[in-house]
Amino acid sequence: MNLEPTEIIQILERLARKTQTPNGLSWEVSAHEPDEYLTKSRRFRYYVRSRDGDGAAPYIFEIYYPESQKPGPELVVDSGAEDARKALSELYQIARRSASGFVDGLATEVLRDLEDDPF
Repeated sequence: MNLEPTEIIQILERLARKTQTPNGLSWEVSAHEPDEYLTKSRRFRYYVRSRDGDGAAPYIFEIYYPESQKPGPELVVDSGAEDARKALSELYQIARRSASGFVDGLATEVLRDLEDDPF
């Protein structure tokens, strides 16, 4: 299945939005790679990971069809357009925060904790 660059960007942005909405998608750490995150929708599984395993760009995005385990399109960030690299980088960060349980980021969570702590 071939996707147009604009379609890929739409998918990445929609996944990011759905992750950031209340009761939306949640990501988990994949069993395959230490810096790979996965989530599922009704019909598909989505994976995002760092290509080099270091948690930094370039990133890879994959879509799988659950019923057949057949891989769908793969997007390697360093070969895509600037808009796609930006959208995928954003999605990777959102997925990592979702999987960590610190949806707003670790610093924000620590500051909230310290603000509420009566010391």
